Amino acid sequence: MKKCSRSAVRGLGLVAALAASVGFASASRADIIYTFNGTTGGGNTVDATADFAFSPGVLTLTLTNLLVNQKDVGQNVSGLDFTLAGVTSITLASQNAPTNVTVASDGSFATSAGGNPGWGFSATTIDVSALSGALHTPSRTILGAPGGSGYTNANSSIAGNGPHNPFIFESASFVFDFSPTSLTGADLSGVQINFGTGTDLNTASCTSGCTSTSVPEPASLALFGVGLLGLGFMARRRA
Repeated sequence: MKKCSRSAVRGLGLVAALAASVGFASASRADIIYTFNGTTGGGNTVDATADFAFSPGVLTLTLTNLLVNQKDVGQNVSGLDFTLAGVTSITLASQNAPTNVTVASDGSFATSAGGNPGWGFSATTIDVSALSGALHTPSRTILGAPGGSGYTNANSSIAGNGPHNPFIFESASFVFDFSPTSLTGADLSGVQINFGTGTDLNTASCTSGCTSTSVPEPASLALFGVGLLGLGFMARRRA
């Protein structure tokens, strides 16, 4: 049986170390994206994502309404519930809406700087929501993109509706600080997206209509590429 050369053994050790590094980086942080597209209990067609990006002690949540030229405010993203296992404390550190949009009665629209969406946060149930007070008064829910020149499909719940305008244009992000710092997407469960502005919200639970995908962080992909280059170099040396 032919013995392995010392350089080959070292090379194999290097590749094993790189593979371990890739696995560790992938486990340490990844985007967990929940998607709901279908129909809510209220009969509204919806299409939205909730992107959870974990890093040590920090969770960045991005909510996006993927609908184009929607009809009704009941299709707006208005809240989200989730559970993190093992959390001893969590706070909403910051929130941001890149752009606001105001829709006129004829479906035309104007955009402006977003700033703080002013959403509420309950640490007891870990939910964010655009609705506040006993009557669930809407405050800047997330509206999808226009179609062509404007929101030509929008009814009066969107177009020219003073209490609902302005809306958040397509997406908003929320940054949470939590402890302990070692939590990952594996500790995430109970994701439920809320739509609409009524007292009884249409909700979409990710156990019955949602799909989730895990996206490795860029550093993991880079390490994986380095590992492949190392394997190629070893093969060339042996040849």
